[in-house]
Amino acid sequence: MQGVGAAATIPNGLALIAANYEGKTRERAIGVYGISTSLGLTLGLIVGGLFSYYVGYQWLFYFSAIIAGAQALVSFIIIPDDRETNMRLQAQARGGAASQASGGGSIKSELMRFDFLGAVLITVALVFLVFFLNEGNSVGWNQPINIAFIILCVVFVALFIPWQIYKGRDALMPVRIWLLPNFTPIMLILFFCGCNNPALFYYTEMWELVRGVDALHTAIQFIPIGLSVLVATPIAVILLPRVGSRWVLLLGAVVGIIGTVLATYINSDIPYWNIPFVSLILTNASIGFVLYVGMLTGTNSSPPEWRGVISALLNVAFQIGTGVTLSIASAVASATSNTNLLTTSKNDLIVGFHNALYVFFFSLFFCA
Repeated sequence: MQGVGAAATIPNGLALIAANYEGKTRERAIGVYGISTSLGLTLGLIVGGLFSYYVGYQWLFYFSAIIAGAQALVSFIIIPDDRETNMRLQAQARGGAASQASGGGSIKSELMRFDFLGAVLITVALVFLVFFLNEGNSVGWNQPINIAFIILCVVFVALFIPWQIYKGRDALMPVRIWLLPNFTPIMLILFFCGCNNPALFYYTEMWELVRGVDALHTAIQFIPIGLSVLVATPIAVILLPRVGSRWVLLLGAVVGIIGTVLATYINSDIPYWNIPFVSLILTNASIGFVLYVGMLTGTNSSPPEWRGVISALLNVAFQIGTGVTLSIASAVASATSNTNLLTTSKNDLIVGFHNALYVFFFSLFFCA
């Protein structure tokens, strides 16, 4: 349910920016969007640490529900009713006359056109992929149940692609979108950049389980993550018109690679202000570079009627990259060391965590 809420919120936020701002103003607005996305993740880590330390981890979920409720109320009050505009753009996308109807009838007709089957097919395929990646170490990679997971994933993807071709303009992921300039490479870049999100999971594990830092001090030591994004995104805004998106994206990936490599030297003894601090700064600064430029380049390549779809797909690429990379990294960590917290030693944990970080390194390498 949290995923459904994010899917209904984040892409629409980016689509609203793309629809309501132009030129330099849009660039600045997407910069703020990128900063807020990364700061939300950072503040979540900090607030989670504070709640866990003082009142119990459950309060993090209560707090999230309160924030979501406030967000819903403010959105309803502030954001204008744009149903007629959306109907007109969707009619243009289908090549027909603009829809003059509004209200329940128009909404009903659009719901009937929505590609529910496509959504089910690709969602089920991804669920089977995550099952395969997560269960491999526990049940065995060559066990029939795990082989069945990956076969089912392939089958559902194989069903999804021809269905999208058949649905044409009403498809969940219209085939023509992939022919837009820069769209396909940006999707791949954001997918591979998504590995930086699960990297923070392993930073937290290393801080608390290897370095022996409690939840409160982990939260305090993660504050520079937000500061690094606050600095990196404006730098990307300044560099973009001067050197172009290709070089800013490359810079972001290289900065992330350096930060990830440094993280493989973190152990229980090294001082915080040494390698750990620098690694945190660089790893998360790369998100500020890549996420901002990727979102801006992707939305700029979008015709008006496809802004919502493209905004959603760009976010999906980033989120799927996060989930898939975390699953692979967890499988690698479990396969190469003993990560059972009841029976393992710090040295085993370090080996597993470092091997997981190499997965993020290769992901950023492909991003570059």
